[in-house]
Amino acid sequence: MGCACELGVAHPPGYPLFTMLSWLGTQVIPFGGPGFRLNVVSVLFAATASELLFHAVLRWHLGLMHNQPKGVWRGSAWVALLASGIFSFCPLVWMYSTHAEVFALNNMFIALLQYLCVRYVQERDVKWARLGALSIGLGLSNQHTLLLHALPLVAWMLYIGRKQLLVPSELIILPALGLLGMTPYLYLFWAATHAPLGSWGDTSTLYGWPAVGFWTHFLRKEYGTFALYSGDEGKNNTLWLAAVKYGQNAMKDALMLAWAAPLGVGFSLKRSGIRAPNFGTVA
Repeated sequence: MGCACELGVAHPPGYPLFTMLSWLGTQVIPFGGPGFRLNVVSVLFAATASELLFHAVLRWHLGLMHNQPKGVWRGSAWVALLASGIFSFCPLVWMYSTHAEVFALNNMFIALLQYLCVRYVQERDVKWARLGALSIGLGLSNQHTLLLHALPLVAWMLYIGRKQLLVPSELIILPALGLLGMTPYLYLFWAATHAPLGSWGDTSTLYGWPAVGFWTHFLRKEYGTFALYSGDEGKNNTLWLAAVKYGQNAMKDALMLAWAAPLGVGFSLKRSGIRAPNFGTVA
């Protein structure tokens, strides 16, 4: 919160996009103290994530699983509303949607990637893939764990669009757009020059000693580059125990409705190719 208010350097990996957008929110929201304004910024990120998820599910539902007239994609608004509603009111999502944290912005980028993937599958227009590459770069400027969601989607899009995307021109354009999206990290070099109170380390140079420098910060070397948490808690857990705990938490955070997801997927696959009732046209 302090870094966002003073344009400083947050803890690794720096979260430059969140810092800059949060600072902008403190400048344009005309009421409340800095803490309240930053919380409002997170609410806006979360609301945008719910809206994007709603439209992604609305377009996906029925339209991709059933035969439809050419150019027409049908879906139920109730199904989309249920999906976005369950997401929005999950305890963990709700908590981070009302506090100044990076997770609401990360959720927004995940929902955006889902929406762009659906649009590409529907239309096979390369612009949606290019926007997806740019969005991944911007999302990584907020939180690196976006990769856990982005990599499967990228693999899927490259497979279904291999004749269009796996060509020399797109193999240059798509990574270039991803790198362009990561340019907010240049902010760390500027922010380190005035080092406001609360900044973490010196990121004014590429390398530093013993624990400073841009690459040290970007790669989260203080925490461990591939560690998803700091400290010793949970390090002795086995993969199986961690998976069980994840499943338990997922059920709780999904309002005990997570069991419905595999049932829904199975039902949709079973009905694949069968004409569904008309629930309205998605614009």
